[in-house]
Amino acid sequence: VSLFGCTSYTVDSGCATMDSNLAVARSLREEGNMWFKQDNMELARESYESAIDSIECGMIASEESDLVKALCLLNLAAVFLKNEAWLPAVEACSKALKLDENNLKGFLRRARAHIKLDEWSRASADVSSALAIEPESKDALVLQLQVDKQNMRSSKLSAAAQKKA
Repeated sequence: VSLFGCTSYTVDSGCATMDSNLAVARSLREEGNMWFKQDNMELARESYESAIDSIECGMIASEESDLVKALCLLNLAAVFLKNEAWLPAVEACSKALKLDENNLKGFLRRARAHIKLDEWSRASADVSSALAIEPESKDALVLQLQVDKQNMRSSKLSAAAQKKA
């Protein structure tokens, strides 16, 4: 199942309704959560992607469907992070943040992926956004320390390079 492909779901002999597609998406998300807890990232990924497909192919457009889709995208990002697939994690978080622009987990997961990609300025921006949402977030504060340490290293390297020049 592809993140960008469509899986068709039917109810009885006709096409699925928007409500049934949303119910399918919720069920697939729960299934993905179960697989994730069991450390089966492949089946978790497939479940989350199928949930996203059921929403997209059902052409569901509502606040509730956007929330479920954002949650599935963030869970998919967690799978990508666990599998060290940094770019897909960034993409999934970015899509989720388009649906829910104040999602703490979206900024934190994307910051983690940016750190692994050595994209420190992007990581810093995401950490700042996370701290703006929840200033006392322990996860955001830990990531802020990582970013600050990297900034100090970069400053020292820059200063040393200027002394040699």
